[in-house]
Amino acid sequence: MKLQRGFLSALLVCFYASDTHAHSFNADGTHAGEPPSREAAPQQPNDVLQGLIDSAKVWEVEEDLTLCFMDGAIDTQEFFLQVVKDWENAAPGLTIDGTVNGAPRNCADEVTELRISFNQEGNWSYVGTDAEKIPAKEATLNIGTLTGPLTNRLRKRTRGSILHEFGHALGLKHEHQHPDSNCEAQLDWPTVYSAFEAFEVPWNKQKVDANIRPIIAKEIELTPYDRSSVMHYALPAKWFLQKTQATCYVEKANILSDGDKAIAAERYPATLEEQKEYFDRLIGNAATVAGSDKFNRKDRELFVEEFNAALPQSIINVSGNVSMSQSGGINVQGNVTDSAIIENFNGGALNLNGGAVSAND
Repeated sequence: MKLQRGFLSALLVCFYASDTHAHSFNADGTHAGEPPSREAAPQQPNDVLQGLIDSAKVWEVEEDLTLCFMDGAIDTQEFFLQVVKDWENAAPGLTIDGTVNGAPRNCADEVTELRISFNQEGNWSYVGTDAEKIPAKEATLNIGTLTGPLTNRLRKRTRGSILHEFGHALGLKHEHQHPDSNCEAQLDWPTVYSAFEAFEVPWNKQKVDANIRPIIAKEIELTPYDRSSVMHYALPAKWFLQKTQATCYVEKANILSDGDKAIAAERYPATLEEQKEYFDRLIGNAATVAGSDKFNRKDRELFVEEFNAALPQSIINVSGNVSMSQSGGINVQGNVTDSAIIENFNGGALNLNGGAVSAND
């Protein structure tokens, strides 16, 4: 899957060196690693807007999504490919190409869009097409807990981690950060912050909030909360006010839920035309945010800039993108027909101009 991105996207690679990535946690609550640290972005939009930006980082269908292995034993690589097949089976337009002549592809022979490692610390992945920004010699996804002899016990222990991290590689966000999860209200935040401060590589409050608290505004969520999702953190019971009685406390999932499969099918349908319908809805929601007085102008401007950079150029060519007007209103550049723009917009009057939708405060 090769996405052609515009000049704005290229600029943001320079200005936003901090790419979105996601992590896992061990059963005792200790942090399970993260990608190599990069220069922090100088500015970022409101945290509840990040989820909508990440939702645009979807690979284009009708082309294979290629991956290679940087290290690991052959049976470990084959096990990884076997597990991620579950995502492929759930998504009509997703074809994962990780082999050459039936054998796992070696990154030393061919550099691909996703690069898998098992030798780095922890389990983590960059989110969706953010992988395109990573230097070719670096991994984009790591399963550090999948080491040693591939016993049945190790297979069971790491299957969920593989599905979770590959979900991020496909552009899916954390389910516990869904606004309807109520996880934010159920967590014992002093305990959570203390736990992160005690990690070998401590996290500050801002980073904890960005990975645990909701990352998408309630009024623009596209899918219902799925407690059974493989993308839901299995946070330690001791982090919750009601311990195991908290509704946000879940056991680690090792299979895709029906909700996971539905999201995969929505974002990776059989044709580009069907995928365009997903992006049209997404652009409609972005227009809602850009015109909403719930967020300050600076946050909205940063959001619009990052959201447009995340959109595939092929989608921008047919569906347009979102821009801010000088007055603080929004303009949807293109021929977006999704009714969400009209139904959800709460920032001003809407005007139809030659197939495009614009709004002004």
